[in-house]
Amino acid sequence: MKKKIIAGVIISAAFLAAAWGILYYNGFLDMELSYYNDPIYETEGEWVYSVYDGYAEIDSCRRIAGTALHIPDTLGGYPVKALGWGFISDSQAKRIREITVPDTLTYFNMLNFVTTAWYENQPDGIVYLGDTVIGIKGELPDGKLLIKEGTRIVAGCAFRGEDSITEVVLPSTLEIISYDAFGDCENLEKINIPDSVKEIGSSAFGNCKRLDTIDTTNTTALVYSNALSGSGWMEKQTGDMISFCGTLLFYTKEDSDGEDVFIPDNIGRISDFAFEICENMGIIRIPEGCTYISEWAFQDSSFRGFEVNEKNSSYMSDDMGNLLSKDKTRLIRYAALNENEEYTVPAHVTYIADEAFSNAKYLKKVSIHENVKHIGIHVFYRACALEEITVSENNESYKSIDGVLFDKAGSKLISYTNGSKNKSYTIPDSVRAVTDWAFNHCEAIEEIVIPDSVTDFGSVLSCKSLNHSGLKSEREEFISEIFLQNCGTDYSDE
Repeated sequence: MKKKIIAGVIISAAFLAAAWGILYYNGFLDMELSYYNDPIYETEGEWVYSVYDGYAEIDSCRRIAGTALHIPDTLGGYPVKALGWGFISDSQAKRIREITVPDTLTYFNMLNFVTTAWYENQPDGIVYLGDTVIGIKGELPDGKLLIKEGTRIVAGCAFRGEDSITEVVLPSTLEIISYDAFGDCENLEKINIPDSVKEIGSSAFGNCKRLDTIDTTNTTALVYSNALSGSGWMEKQTGDMISFCGTLLFYTKEDSDGEDVFIPDNIGRISDFAFEICENMGIIRIPEGCTYISEWAFQDSSFRGFEVNEKNSSYMSDDMGNLLSKDKTRLIRYAALNENEEYTVPAHVTYIADEAFSNAKYLKKVSIHENVKHIGIHVFYRACALEEITVSENNESYKSIDGVLFDKAGSKLISYTNGSKNKSYTIPDSVRAVTDWAFNHCEAIEEIVIPDSVTDFGSVLSCKSLNHSGLKSEREEFISEIFLQNCGTDYSDE
């Protein structure tokens, strides 16, 4: 069990960093489907912000008048929910003596404010910003950290590495424990999780090696899979399934040898990477009360399919064993070990989730109809038999050229066909960007001809016949910067 979880932490961290940069928000949780997607960048007044599925994240502030920083509650009509890493510069921070934040603000890191003059002027003790606790100045004389009632959020990294903390008492008003909030608190031994807590972020208690007492009756919190990794509590866990607050964190069986997997009735949520690198599972049976399944729950895993309880209000399974949203508009996961060689995405599907066809062992052809508006990242990861992707000519968001998937404009190459027997591929001149892992597990390919139009080329993964010498372009410096991960002379069978 221990080996599986530690390996999962390492692989997940490397995977996230390679794919889109390390994100520090609260385990993606309700934001998960947003942060994996391309944002829309906008400006309003002094603010530069991104729009994700109906909310705004502030990326930077172009100008701060005077010494006061007032975070707006809306931008472009969207509620401001998050602050990006380094949204204010160091020079701006030194001038800021007053900060106000809106009630809509939910996700941010204490490091956003620790360099401000405002923070420097705070007295020793626990530091609050509105209803968020963002850290501590000085040390606790008795080791007991008592967060005051009325606090709703523990900010990202708020108490990270605070060795003086031995016990934490959280208030009945708390809703969110953010990323790395208590990570690396080496002397933390005891904490309570109130029933009011809704979300516990990645590494929230990571590497708290002495933390073996967690008082809680909470059964409804959504917990990021690595929230307790490396903690004393995690070290004590045994069995095939490890859960916390009603969230399944890890399934520890790496090879199920075709056995079905029964999710217990008391599991209401399945966290990201819960089934990471779990092979040869049979049917995964989802109970009525499991109403949240992370798109990344089954990363790099294989299974015969899903069977969802008919009374489940959030999900359903079709006759092939594929996992869909209850309203059938989202294809969340294709049954990886289904032996059919061709699959047509149903007309009712408008959204294809990240890695939806990951590890589809037998699938050779996928047909995408006109109604699909969104296709997630790494959608055909390790679908090693795939030879052709077709898209309806009437689709307004995507198209295929010679069996390869592009956006509608043809400017972004989204997915090459892993199972293609062709040794050489020439990227069309219309392409400006090649997404991360658009080329992955392509056994035959030895050469990729890259036109001058391409200015962004994501990493290439596990193409055993491809070396840098096979990347053809007159721009030598550009070629040298393309990351070939586990390819060519560095290839090792996974």
